[in-house]
Amino acid sequence: MPQSPDAPANPIPLVVDLDGTLIKTDLLWESLAHLLRRNPFTIFAILFWWTRGRAFLKKKLVERVKIDPAALPYHEPFLKFLREQKNAGRKIILATASDLQMALPVANHVGLFDDVLASDGKTNLRKANKLKALVEKFGERGFDYAGNSPDDLTVWRGAREAIVVNAGKTVQKEAANYAKIGATFVEDYFAFATAKRFLTELFIRSGYSVAIVAGFLFAVAFPKINIAGFAWIAPALLIYAAHGKNSGDAFRIGYLAGLAQWLVSLYWLLLMPAVGFPILGWIALCAVLALFSAIWVWLIAPKIGEGNWQQRTFWSLGGAAAWVALEMIRARVLGGFPWNFLGGSQFKMIPLIQIATVTGVYGLSFLIVWFSLSLFSALRGIFLQPTKKFIWQAEIVLPMVAVVALFIFGYAKAGKEISPDSTLNVTLVQPSVPQTLIWDESANSNRFQQLLQLSEKALSENTNSLTRPSATLSPFGGERDEARGATKTDLLIWPESALPEFDDETYVSIVRLVRAHHVWLIFNADDDVPKTNSPAQNEFDYYNSAFLFDPDARCAAIYHKRKLVMFG
Repeated sequence: MPQSPDAPANPIPLVVDLDGTLIKTDLLWESLAHLLRRNPFTIFAILFWWTRGRAFLKKKLVERVKIDPAALPYHEPFLKFLREQKNAGRKIILATASDLQMALPVANHVGLFDDVLASDGKTNLRKANKLKALVEKFGERGFDYAGNSPDDLTVWRGAREAIVVNAGKTVQKEAANYAKIGATFVEDYFAFATAKRFLTELFIRSGYSVAIVAGFLFAVAFPKINIAGFAWIAPALLIYAAHGKNSGDAFRIGYLAGLAQWLVSLYWLLLMPAVGFPILGWIALCAVLALFSAIWVWLIAPKIGEGNWQQRTFWSLGGAAAWVALEMIRARVLGGFPWNFLGGSQFKMIPLIQIATVTGVYGLSFLIVWFSLSLFSALRGIFLQPTKKFIWQAEIVLPMVAVVALFIFGYAKAGKEISPDSTLNVTLVQPSVPQTLIWDESANSNRFQQLLQLSEKALSENTNSLTRPSATLSPFGGERDEARGATKTDLLIWPESALPEFDDETYVSIVRLVRAHHVWLIFNADDDVPKTNSPAQNEFDYYNSAFLFDPDARCAAIYHKRKLVMFG
């Protein structure tokens, strides 16, 4: 290459830092973002690698992540300066703390460097290590160095000239204390450029941030927050997050959304009194349940909004059917966990939920997901073909008609007046016993006496009230008060696990209470039933059961819970 006439005969080498100098980012953080985007759970491996040192971490990252050098943000004014120096016959060296296998593709892409010095998996080439390597190669003050960070101040101690690139005023000022200041390239400096790219890659481009929001919307559609409308848009938002992604990314997006949903929805597991186990159980259960949303996104994301109207309609119907199928599987696999099915979020929409008398909760889940996916197709059509004013109506018309029809059906079904003769006065007693006391056998007697005292008080107050109104259920979920005389309790209900132990002593107390007030009573206790097909006489099946006692204190019915729930 011809040498510039003004160039010195043996120009001093120019050593260039890579991260934050040649490029406006850091290859370590770029690699971390790509790896975490591909598999968020590698965070545990990353933390372990980090304990072995940054050089070891970089070596492990380069084995798993390949960064496209053409996609990196280069500092163009500085790159132009390097080309001018190269044309002037100057030797240019790339010296970086990034791993050698990370740095070489960048060096080859730029095509200006005569040599590359980098970390090797054992030595992290930064600060004192970099200064030592450069002084050994070029001698004290035998090189100029271009850098950007406080770490580079150490290197400038041994350099002839400091070229400050992409740095703040503090670094510029400090650099002058160690070497002569040469050219500077700091006009468009932004301190958080690397952090911005890291977060953009990890959360925005990956779709993870939208997935987390979708998972949160699923959770808050249920009590306690109970914004039921979010259930109608959360599936669409989740599919939007997976739009344009491959199957692997779609699965991860669905999994992250499910994890966010269940960690919020099942917060109550952390209220259990045991230490350690509730947290592990909470995380483990949420990790398993998140698989269902991951599978759903993985199944339908590859065909997002493709084809004509008929194909898109079948896609939305198929997506709704897949959702229901996964809810059915979740209700049965590994003992079943039928908690927070999507249709259950609409429990206050009394007319709409009447369809559950025909389809169960699954019919509502199907409707919600069908509507949401159709909404996604409608919005996508508006953005892709904004000149077609009525394109969205075709996408949303069928689920909208279905919703209106179900509301009409529900009003007709639920609108029938409840006969006053069917009114049942119910008294519920809630002792509010702390969880820690439930496991304390020494507190059993006091717990049971408290339960009896509260029941006696409630039953006595109701019997003696002459003007107390009774609450009768309205057909649309409200309450209708009717002036009555006395409001004697017909049915007394104790909460689950309120009875410490169902033995002879508690049985006698229950009989006295029921006969004295002539009420029906529902309470919970363990029940043991002899095994019918067992040759042994002392073998029993044990059940978590609900007992119904009539006003004469006879056991009128027993219901055995069909499935025990986890953590109960």
